[in-house]
Amino acid sequence: MGAAVALAEKKGRGLHELTTQDYKSIDPAFDNNVHALFDLKKALSLRNIPGAPSPDEVQRQIGRWKKTLEIS
Repeated sequence: MGAAVALAEKKGRGLHELTTQDYKSIDPAFDNNVHALFDLKKALSLRNIPGAPSPDEVQRQIGRWKKTLEIS
């Protein structure tokens, strides 16, 4: 991914703003799904282990702390 960061910096864009062709110029294995890498909701939802930032885990921790601190 270092090559993508270098290209984004060179073009003055964020990684999510590079085109599929930009990514293919780095490695032809990239396809039209490359932009799914930058879907924050999807990325967070996949991090569903204790202490991770998934929405379900965050809600579980909020509930646990509310109970611990007796906040309603």
